[in-house]
Amino acid sequence: MPTINTDLVPELSALLPPPSLMTRTYSVLKKRVMEARIEHWSQRFPPLAYYYHSPAIHPPPFMGLNKFTAGQIHQMRARKSYLAAHPSWRAPEA
Repeated sequence: MPTINTDLVPELSALLPPPSLMTRTYSVLKKRVMEARIEHWSQRFPPLAYYYHSPAIHPPPFMGLNKFTAGQIHQMRARKSYLAAHPSWRAPEA
């Protein structure tokens, strides 16, 4: 959170709440904005029926992998992988 230099305007320091309260308030407000953003995205652009993963602000942990592997995981999560054509992936008993 950015700090406010009250040395330039001394009377401003009497009007501001204590820094600890401002930090907590900022954190709570930021969390509420993120939650509202996800809710708005979910309502405006609902995920497809077959996609079970909810929208998130932060990238999934597998995005730290190489591009090819991360792409394959995204395809499998969306059930659009080329591996879906392989019979061993469709039949659990195979």
